[in-house]
Amino acid sequence: MEAAVCGAKSIALSYAFFDRNHDAAIISAASALSTKLIQHLWDHWDDRTQLYSVNVPLVEGVGDRKVLYTDMLQNTWKSGSCFQVVEQQQQQQQQQQDVTTTEEDAQAAESSIRTQEAKIARLGSQAPSGDGSTNTTPNPTTPQRAPEHPPHARYTHKSFKWAPLFKDVYDSVEASAPGNDGWAVAQGYTSVTPLRANFMHVGGFEGEIKLGAGSHSTVAQGKGGMTVEDAERQSDDR
Repeated sequence: MEAAVCGAKSIALSYAFFDRNHDAAIISAASALSTKLIQHLWDHWDDRTQLYSVNVPLVEGVGDRKVLYTDMLQNTWKSGSCFQVVEQQQQQQQQQQDVTTTEEDAQAAESSIRTQEAKIARLGSQAPSGDGSTNTTPNPTTPQRAPEHPPHARYTHKSFKWAPLFKDVYDSVEASAPGNDGWAVAQGYTSVTPLRANFMHVGGFEGEIKLGAGSHSTVAQGKGGMTVEDAERQSDDR
């Protein structure tokens, strides 16, 4: 995204994975497909596109499966935050355990989260259901001991841990029509979503906003680009 807003051609590549027990052959096939696909997009760049979001599922035979242009899945984390608050007592206990905490422990915890959520909302297709996200989860780093500071007189220090509920994403895929990136990944297909790197306005809104008792605060647009208010005034004039 940063490259796109700076005017450079950009391709975001994500692997849709569900645990850390990856098969080297599957990763190799996904990498070979990704290389070919990125080269193809670069050589046939569409001038309207500023950023391509590519999602490659880590499934067997991914190189022989379809590669589809898709829309972006419209999903929300409606079950709550992707992070959980770690209370001060828990934080102190965690700091005592940091000495023995390893990167493998963090990876195992993440794998447990993904596996548990996948079981809750498996889509039932032959390929594993993906979360359709445009970002691959970064590898966790070894937790570091927090620096010792005296407690604040008014505020309590809080820490947060990553604890997303992937069920929200799976539910969004199930509720959506075919054609989005989440649906494609759930079928075992590779998705390519052309994007503009901006927050584009929503069309169909124009005219004055009038605030008052009993009003809906916005002037709705009528036929022929005319607002409802203008249409009613024109009818009265007749």
